[in-house]
Amino acid sequence: MGPLELKVGDLVVPTDLAADVRRGGRELSPDHAARLGQLLVHAGCMEPEFFSLETIEREHGLWVSESAPFFLGAKHEAASPGSVDPARVLIIGDGGDESPIALDYRTNPPRVVYLGGIQHVSCWFEVAKSYTELVQLLQGSD
Repeated sequence: MGPLELKVGDLVVPTDLAADVRRGGRELSPDHAARLGQLLVHAGCMEPEFFSLETIEREHGLWVSESAPFFLGAKHEAASPGSVDPARVLIIGDGGDESPIALDYRTNPPRVVYLGGIQHVSCWFEVAKSYTELVQLLQGSD
């Protein structure tokens, strides 16, 4: 691990996200929060947020809690990826109402996914191909 790399558990945090969390987390303007809410179609999200490093580290412990099975998601033809591998996912934010926003390290770079519901099934949905792409989507035509 290089001097500027940041790890949570065994997962190396992408450079852009590492820079954001070192500054205390990415603050969302009202416009950016609204754009993120629109991207989280299946989350029923009201006030999405990105977490600080401390909260990311705490949320990483979810995978060893009793509620972990609920957060694994399920395969569904309308959801990609559908489910996650708890050893390869890092929760970085909250889409509201039990809908974490996370990095899925099964792709390189890790894609951004969120937990949402479809037909009464909890599934993970890709929202961006990387954290950098998500930030670009939020900034839109700023």
